[in-house]
Amino acid sequence: VVFLGQIKDTSKLYQIFDVFLLPSLYEGLPVVAIEAQAAGNLCYISDEVTKEVKVLNSTVFMSLSNDAEEWANKIIEKNKNYKKQDVTSALTKYGFNIKSEVKKLEKLYINMYIKNGEKI
Repeated sequence: VVFLGQIKDTSKLYQIFDVFLLPSLYEGLPVVAIEAQAAGNLCYISDEVTKEVKVLNSTVFMSLSNDAEEWANKIIEKNKNYKKQDVTSALTKYGFNIKSEVKKLEKLYINMYIKNGEKI
């Protein structure tokens, strides 16, 4: 474990990860798990975390009742043949692409503005 302090561009760190683990007891919608998936990482997440966080098929939910050896064996088994891929289309499908989402938001605001009788 390395404590790096505050980091501005976490995407560079996600690129060097082989695997991302989130063995939390509870999380709402953990953005770190979305970011890890966006980097193409294999992600192993506690089954206590909200299921909406799963964007990619490479993301696996595991029980915290499984011991560390079970987690490790599953990770080693799946990581043997895994190669990172471009996951942009999958992220876009689930609404996690800032470029496409900003266009939707812009369109929404323009339509609201026009409905109120304003001219652009």
